[in-house]
Amino acid sequence: ARAKEVLQGIGMATVEQQGEERVSVALQNALQAEADRLVAEGMANPSDISDVLRYGLGLRWAASGLHAPQDAVLVAMLRALKAQDAGAGAVLNRFDAAQAETVLDIKQPLPTVTRTVPLDWTDYNGHMNEARYLQAFGDATDRFMEIIGCDADYIASGGSYFTVETHIRHLDEVHAGARIRVETQCLLGEGKKMQLFHRMFEGDRLLATGEHMLIHVSLGTRRASVPADHIAARLEQIAESHKELPLPDGVGRAVG
Repeated sequence: ARAKEVLQGIGMATVEQQGEERVSVALQNALQAEADRLVAEGMANPSDISDVLRYGLGLRWAASGLHAPQDAVLVAMLRALKAQDAGAGAVLNRFDAAQAETVLDIKQPLPTVTRTVPLDWTDYNGHMNEARYLQAFGDATDRFMEIIGCDADYIASGGSYFTVETHIRHLDEVHAGARIRVETQCLLGEGKKMQLFHRMFEGDRLLATGEHMLIHVSLGTRRASVPADHIAARLEQIAESHKELPLPDGVGRAVG
């Protein structure tokens, strides 16, 4: 009882069992024996079995054990794996990258986010939490940066954009399960400055807008700097094209 109290006091889960053999060891041995049998009989190779565990059973067991499926927990785990580009998360990242490889019409607002709103994006009011609007618009900004060439390799070389001002308008409710998309219009793209206007939709319904001013910086000095020539050229190309579009409603709005 004392050991249980101490372990729980430092944030660990405990399992009480009968007998001397540890349940975890017994299960691991049984799983290993079955895996060895499958390999010996030619039904699978070790790599296949590892993939089944990493991409399927291991995730399910970690989220909910054998008897209590919890989809929201599994989704959260997959997001964490995506952030680390590990296991099943790496598979999802490859899929996302393939989906992003489309020909863009720069004469129109650019599609920068398409996703389903997960349950854990909602709050006690039963709709999407205000912080998640910023996350969605932040993801849209990241995608726009990739489009102009400010990708992971460029950032690793020492250049990036920092957001210096943001204004979000919450125009309609968003609920879990909604399929949302964000379209991005470049209002300004010259020198060190980049000004973006995001619009979030569900179908034809406008849900929110986000206006963002960003400055190009040197990650070495942490100060404003001019972007590389290829970044500046692509940004200016899109900005010039988007000047032909109608100015979105809400541009330049302040609170009130």
